[in-house]
Amino acid sequence: MIVKRGISDLCTFSLLRTLKRISCESNQRNLFYLNFNSNTCRAQETFLPKTNLCSKRTYHLNCNNNKNKSYFKMKDHQMISMYQNGHSLEMKRCNHSYSKMAKIIDGKRIAQEIRGELKQKVTEWVAQGHRPPQLTAILVGEDTASQTYVRNKMQAAKEVGIASQTINLPTTITEDELLDKINELNDSDLVDGILVQLPLPNHINERRICNSVSCEKDVDGFNEKNVGRLCLDMNTLIPCTPLGVQELIKRENIETFGKNVVVVGRSKNVGMPIAMLMHADGRNDTSAMDATVTICHRFTPPEQLAVFCRLADIVITATGVPGLIKADMIKPGACVIDVGITRITDEHGKAKLVGDADFDNVRKVAGHITPVPGGVGPMTVAMLMKNTFIAAKNLAGHQRPESPVSNNSSNVSC
Repeated sequence: MIVKRGISDLCTFSLLRTLKRISCESNQRNLFYLNFNSNTCRAQETFLPKTNLCSKRTYHLNCNNNKNKSYFKMKDHQMISMYQNGHSLEMKRCNHSYSKMAKIIDGKRIAQEIRGELKQKVTEWVAQGHRPPQLTAILVGEDTASQTYVRNKMQAAKEVGIASQTINLPTTITEDELLDKINELNDSDLVDGILVQLPLPNHINERRICNSVSCEKDVDGFNEKNVGRLCLDMNTLIPCTPLGVQELIKRENIETFGKNVVVVGRSKNVGMPIAMLMHADGRNDTSAMDATVTICHRFTPPEQLAVFCRLADIVITATGVPGLIKADMIKPGACVIDVGITRITDEHGKAKLVGDADFDNVRKVAGHITPVPGGVGPMTVAMLMKNTFIAAKNLAGHQRPESPVSNNSSNVSC
């Protein structure tokens, strides 16, 4: 339900920015929240099932401003009236306040917002006399999925005003020939960002290729020097998927300070960088997240994985194992970020994409959850565009090196 403002303003609580918790005296499991913003006071139950406040009680909202004394009255388990300084406040029913389902984090919408913001920045950059940022993708072979990914990235670049090109190379190319091509791009003053679409053919060493990309142009964030800087909380270009996960959490205002985060998956391109970002110390260059992080992986016993997840305020899973994260593994109200993506065939013989979490059941327990598709995926592409723009500005030499999540600037160079 929503309580409209009356004659006098509702007071702002000093300890909690938006939420005030009220415990039902006869049943401590029943928790109730009043969420204050600039226009309304929202009353919202927790995710505990079938809980109601006791009826026929008057609850006093304590605050540090003694002039604003607020009360609400309950009858038949519903808030029937609210008063402040003796004035009755108008009330109406809100159809969304009592949902027991998790809020779905719309990665498509957030990514579109970011791309809109970035388009404005690129337009201003070009208006100042700079050339548009240039992104070059290298695609080896004819893998259909890789072709689709690169095509989507090039389309996103066009939308935000970033110039782009794709270099298609045959599967038979040798590792040395590929290294020569990358070195040409490293030396070009017209190229700001370089991405090598993975996976590569088996005869090519992916680690050697990733390390060959100049770390100033490494918009994928896979160069070992950029990875090392991330571990040291230094300014750097950060892998796009972990950066997208962080941006989702920040834009949804999900608290991380002092919270327990479980990262399921330890890949050096996704799981490990996510863990680094989640426990980043704001006293250094990168944006503070300050969570307590536990990393689980394929050799974590299933019963231990369940224990760790049940203790977590945020579960970030990136394994590519459909149905790995089940509803009974999630703490009520926790946030679930699903990075996994797997193509399966359903019972009707149709192909579909699914994540690591049992979405339909987990969303009945979690507080927030990302869908697959439409969650983390669009954010990965948006962060690639952001990294490309940052690389262009850094290479232009008009400012000190910048990081996608930096608090300060750093003069570290590759």
